[in-house]
Amino acid sequence: MEPIVDIWGYVSHLEKGKYFLNDHIIRNEIIESVYRNSEGTYDQTLIPTSKKNVYLIIIVKTDERRVFGHYLLDLNKEYGVHEN
Repeated sequence: MEPIVDIWGYVSHLEKGKYFLNDHIIRNEIIESVYRNSEGTYDQTLIPTSKKNVYLIIIVKTDERRVFGHYLLDLNKEYGVHEN
């Protein structure tokens, strides 16, 4: 899938520690997956973090070709998984 917008400028302004990002992830522009909604109006880009099962989600509004926002998805918390 061709990128709608370059998200990495946006990501580079986020607080690394708060979102479990490290230089390797940012420098190599690592993306786990991109999901587009059924109307094709939003993409959710999953960026892996240094914490297992935690992703930084960047939301892109495709028709406006801009980053709409972001949130931290912690699958451990969502599904009650406890790291050992």
